[in-house]
Amino acid sequence: GDFPIIYLLVSARFSGTKVQKIVDTDKKNRIYFIRFLRVVTYLRSDYDKALEYISKAYEIAETIGEVPLKAILLNRLGRTYAMMTDAETARAKFQAAIELLPEDDPEAIDSRERLNKL
Repeated sequence: GDFPIIYLLVSARFSGTKVQKIVDTDKKNRIYFIRFLRVVTYLRSDYDKALEYISKAYEIAETIGEVPLKAILLNRLGRTYAMMTDAETARAKFQAAIELLPEDDPEAIDSRERLNKL
């Protein structure tokens, strides 16, 4: 699924210490965890905090060269900027996501659709 670390967070089998160790040692899991935090803050309309989280996740994705994940994160940045009515920045983020992916990739399609709606 999209957020494998989430299953660890809600599982009674894992203590907070074990989850923190997994998040600290695996950059990809750290990105998923940060994305989860972004979702929570986004849903609470705390867009500044959502931007902070997703920007941090993007920085980590850049260090591990995870292109599809970078495109997803750029899309989420675009969505957040759109909710903040910063259409210019949202367009730039959606366009950057599109450029990273094949034309028929679902994330590219979503970014293109959102770009066209701005």
